[in-house]
Amino acid sequence: SKSLESSDPLAAAAIADGLHHVQRQATSGKMRNASQRIQNNQLAQAASRQTNIAKDLDEMLAILSNRKEQELARLVEQLRNAEKRMAELRARQRGLQKQMEQAATQPDSDEKKQQLQRLARQQKELQQEAARLARRLERLQAQQAGRSTSNAAGKMNQAGGASQQGDAQSAAQQAQAAEKDLEEAQQQLAERRKQAEEDLAREQLAKLEDSLKSLHNRQEKLTHETERLEQLRVANGKLTRGQSSTVHDLARQQKL
Repeated sequence: SKSLESSDPLAAAAIADGLHHVQRQATSGKMRNASQRIQNNQLAQAASRQTNIAKDLDEMLAILSNRKEQELARLVEQLRNAEKRMAELRARQRGLQKQMEQAATQPDSDEKKQQLQRLARQQKELQQEAARLARRLERLQAQQAGRSTSNAAGKMNQAGGASQQGDAQSAAQQAQAAEKDLEEAQQQLAERRKQAEEDLAREQLAKLEDSLKSLHNRQEKLTHETERLEQLRVANGKLTRGQSSTVHDLARQQKL
């Protein structure tokens, strides 16, 4: 189970919810009870238990389907938010890079030294933000984007160190390399978000297909039972009390 949690946490969470529902409803106990009643020739009671079992299993399937769809929708939203943060981070890094490039063209002076110290502090802040974003991307199963962002954070650290030491040219080069890593990470993150959107669309389509199949099968059963009862009515002239009760049940089910 831990292997599934690491490889597919969405599926693991859905299965956990489904199992919890089965345990809470004591479905396995109901199955054993129904089996015992069949053995004792208590068919009416067994049929009632089987109806409850079917209901429990339908609810479990709904939980599995709904949980996965909800988690995928949440993942898509989180990836979109991460994309916004990535775009903001890249824009700020690009601006910092330009300032370092401008500083590299200036002659040495106290003013230049102070400017580089300020840029070093700003680069340190961006480096910390990039490291946090990289960890978040790993949690969102965007490993490629996470690695590229982590690489960018490493180059930001080097750029900040060079700026701190007064080496504006080296700082600008490392800052540019960091921005390139962020560009790659942004593209990889967009691909990961598109994949998640496609997974969500497939899950929603599969859920709709299952619902339509279930509705079709249910309607077929109702139709066949209605036809059977009508044949009995025509053959016997009227229905028994039990058959009339079945007709009322069919009418109720048809409204659902």
